[in-house]
Amino acid sequence: MRHVPVMDATGARTLEEVEHECQHQGIKLILAEVRSEEVIQELARYRLLFRIGKANITTTMDDALHRAGEILGEK
Repeated sequence: MRHVPVMDATGARTLEEVEHECQHQGIKLILAEVRSEEVIQELARYRLLFRIGKANITTTMDDALHRAGEILGEK
């Protein structure tokens, strides 16, 4: 998400669909390199921040990989 400075309704709906499909298949969605405050606000507005989980929305790729390791380690 590094190159995503803003997100419109279409982008939010697409992420909603991806999140829903991931949830349906038992997959944890992690968004990496979310650095734009505007994107964070839109994620919150569409309740994606809650549904994906704050811990699964990271500002760096290293943090995303660390989070993936935590998720895999929980099993």
